Amino acid sequence: MNRFEYKISKHDEQELEKVVYFCSTSGECTLDDVTETGTEALKRIFNSQGEQGWELVQFSAGSEGLIAFWKRLIKQD
Repeated sequence: MNRFEYKISKHDEQELEKVVYFCSTSGECTLDDVTETGTEALKRIFNSQGEQGWELVQFSAGSEGLIAFWKRLIKQD
């Protein structure tokens, strides 16, 4: 049977600029103002974790940044 380990990472808005979702202070999120720099920042985070064997399960964006949930297979001895 496969076994997995999980990790949760938080990334603040300074690290991401305006990533894929821009959220207002009221919490309304839209795809307006998407920048190439923002999407590149998100891609760097995802690729960095992927290189370490982590698979993105889900992420949620808000006005202060995002939280990402990861999993990876635990290698059997």
